[in-house]
This record gives sequence, C-alpha cells and structure tokens, in this order.
Amino acid sequence: MHTSIARCIWGSVFRGPIRPRDDRERRWVVVNNLLLHFRPVRVPRKTLVYTHTFGVGDMSLLQVLLLVGSGVLLMFAACTTGVRTS
Repeated sequence: MHTSIARCIWGSVFRGPIRPRDDRERRWVVVNNLLLHFRPVRVPRKTLVYTHTFGVGDMSLLQVLLLVGSGVLLMFAACTTGVRTS
C-alpha cells in the first residue's frame, strides 16, 4: 500500500481528528498535543470573574507599555559614537 509523504508528514504533525466531535475526542487531542496543554479544554464560568483573574490582560498590557517606554528612553541614552564619557 502506497501512501504519499505529505500524508505521512500530516499524520505525524496532526495526530487524531482535526475537529473533535465530542468531549472524549477533545480530551484526547489535548493530551496528545503539547501546544494544547497550555490551554484547557473548558474553562468554568466562575473562574473568569474579574476578582479571580485580577485583570491579567490589563497587567500584561501595562508591562508591554513599560517595556516599550523604557526601550525608547534607552535609545535616547545610548552613546553610539564609541567615545565614553565618565
């Protein structure tokens, strides 16, 4: 039986169904796929309350803005002439 190389590569990268039909297949895909371990299959609604997440998205946005701001300040403070002043 002859199978194409593209099909073999596809089968080794994407194991199992692409679109799981039920919870059992969904769990199987998550367990057997390393990238999906970072995100759960389901998230209970009560865990998404603001007091439980403490504005994680807001905090990450603030950190990105601080990173960009400090990078801009460092660009102005950089000495590119090669001569150091003491």
